Amino acid sequence: MAATNIQEVVNGSLAGDTIYLTNGHYYLTGEVVVATVVTIKSYNCGTVDPANTIVDGNNYAGKPVTNRCLNITNTATIDGLTLTNGLISSGSVGGGFYQSGAGVVLLTNCIITGNRVTNTTYSSAGGIYAQAAIIANCQIVRNRAQGWGGGVVLTGTNNTIKDSVVGWNFSSGTGGGLVLSAMSTGKGISLAYNCTFVSNDCNGGSVIFFYNIVNAVVSNCVIRGNTNGSAINPHGDTGKSNIVVNCQIIGNYGYPGIGTVITPVGDIVRWQVFRNCLIASNVSQAVGVMYVPANATGTVENCTIVNNEGWNVGGIYAQNTATGGLYVCNTIIVSNRSITSEKDLHFAQAEATNRFFNSCCPSTNLPPTQGNIPSNPLLAGFSAGNYRLSANSPCINAGLHRYWMTNAIDLDGNRRIDQLNGRVDMGAYEFIHTITLISGH
Repeated sequence: MAATNIQEVVNGSLAGDTIYLTNGHYYLTGEVVVATVVTIKSYNCGTVDPANTIVDGNNYAGKPVTNRCLNITNTATIDGLTLTNGLISSGSVGGGFYQSGAGVVLLTNCIITGNRVTNTTYSSAGGIYAQAAIIANCQIVRNRAQGWGGGVVLTGTNNTIKDSVVGWNFSSGTGGGLVLSAMSTGKGISLAYNCTFVSNDCNGGSVIFFYNIVNAVVSNCVIRGNTNGSAINPHGDTGKSNIVVNCQIIGNYGYPGIGTVITPVGDIVRWQVFRNCLIASNVSQAVGVMYVPANATGTVENCTIVNNEGWNVGGIYAQNTATGGLYVCNTIIVSNRSITSEKDLHFAQAEATNRFFNSCCPSTNLPPTQGNIPSNPLLAGFSAGNYRLSANSPCINAGLHRYWMTNAIDLDGNRRIDQLNGRVDMGAYEFIHTITLISGH
């Protein structure tokens, strides 16, 4: 005899058990609390179509229910489910999924959609709130938070979200898609890898928000078509040790709107470490597509910043950097547009140009003695959005060798270091040489 109540089965399970949910729509009358080390998974086609097994928080108009879907307080695996219509109205976080306590939770092959949090706490998390979790191959879509984290909030240490789509979420504060946070510890190692962040609404905040965390990594992600906020933004000076690598930040719209948690500035990315990134076709309604706050510490290496539009400046806007660690290397900054001021670069202090090395910006006089070039980079197909280098580009083999490049790859997955001559190109893409081998007898 199969059970019909998920909570009863969980309460009766032993550590190590697997609970199978057959296809169907499970309407909850209270959140399912999982305090035992178990696996909960769909019985049929979970990895192929998790929409067949729906755990529904049952928060519909006219029903006296206010609860999230799952509350995990121990190590557990959740596989192949849809979590929807969860609601937290006050005093707690995580509208669809909440994880705390001992152990690491694996949430895989799941859809988390249509969940809400209506309180305004910092890390409210419309879809997922987790302190130690691996989120893999999930769709976190159309969730809402009145505070931070429309889609996902990962707080604490050793959190990972990978191979997932985070889209069409909304936050009234910041982190419309994702918040990576260490709370008050100032420590943490969190990773977002191979994810797509698309069409999230940030209400003047950001799509991805670093809060009081160091050593976080956003890698191999696409951040595209998000609105009303920055693509990536750190809290205060916490961005200096977080890395954004091999990412495409394309077609986002930053608007200095009515953010309630942080001061909105409308930029697309705030200062941290950017490597091998393409930042293209974004629109900023304020200071610049890349904004460098006063005395900030950060690095841009082997990036291509192209075809963006800003109010004050289309490319990089740098405030007073007298005591900051501004460093730009091997980067192409070209064909950006501005409504009121410079197109590609703006410096509050002229000495900031001395922080550019082996970079290409035809519109700005960067120091030539530091390997900078004023020439057109001759991109392969600008009008078609192909920002790779053409065969006659002056940026080929014109970069500066950096410590991190050994065994590193470019945005296309090619070796960062040319294997023929040991040189590196400017920009996010290495030019791939064609070699003809002639054999004789």
